[in-house]
Amino acid sequence: MKPLSNNPFDFIWFGVDLEGIHEIDATYGGFSLENMPVVPEKYKNPDFSWLSPDKAKNVKVNPKWEEKLNACISTLPTHLQDKVDPALKFFITRSQLHDFIPSCTACYFHLLEKAISFDRLGQKSYLIQFYRDQQDCVLWYYYLNEQGENCILASTFAVEKYNLADIKDDALKYNLLYTCPDFITFIYYTWVENLAWFSAEEGEGEDFQQEAVQEFIKNHKEKNKNKS
Repeated sequence: MKPLSNNPFDFIWFGVDLEGIHEIDATYGGFSLENMPVVPEKYKNPDFSWLSPDKAKNVKVNPKWEEKLNACISTLPTHLQDKVDPALKFFITRSQLHDFIPSCTACYFHLLEKAISFDRLGQKSYLIQFYRDQQDCVLWYYYLNEQGENCILASTFAVEKYNLADIKDDALKYNLLYTCPDFITFIYYTWVENLAWFSAEEGEGEDFQQEAVQEFIKNHKEKNKNKS
C-alpha cells in the first residue's frame, strides 16, 4: 500500500458479493484494503493487454475520449498536469479497453468537464472522476495533491454536486475513502472481482479469465487465512 504523506482517508475497498471472499447482502460492501491480495506482476502491464490477450493489443486512441480527458486535465494547475498517471491516460483514451471491464452493478467510465478542487481535511488536492455506478451508489475519483501524490478514492456521494464547505469533516471521512494506491490496481481488482461474480452466478468466462479468477481467489484466501 502506498499511503499519502498526509493521509486523512480510511483504507477501504468497495467490493461486490463474492462467496468465500466478501459476502454481503447489498450492492457493495466496504472491506479493509489490507485484506486485498497483491496484484500479480503479469497484471501490472500498463498497456492493459492482459484484459484480453487476443483483443486488447494495439488498441487505438479514441479522439473523443482523448479530447475529454485533455480538457479535464487542463483545468488542473499547470504544474500538476504532467503528473497524471500515464496508465490512467492510456486506458481512458482507449475506450475499447473500457469494454473489457465487466460490471455486475452496471458501472461505467465517465469524465466530468473539470477537475474538482478538494481543499478539505488538510488537503490541497484535486479529483478527476472516471468511473461511477449507474445509480451513484459509489463513484470513483483519481486523487492528485499539490505534491504530485496520487491514489484512487471511492465516494458514496457525487462530490461534484455538493458544496464541500457545507459538509462536516466526519461526514467527509466516512464517505470518501482511499480505495486503491494506483489506477492499475483499481482496474485489476474491478476486472477480476466482476469476472468472479459472473463466473459464479452465470458460469461465464474464457479460459484466461477463469485462470485470473482462480488465482485471485487463491491469493485472497492465502492472505487472509489467519484472520478471523
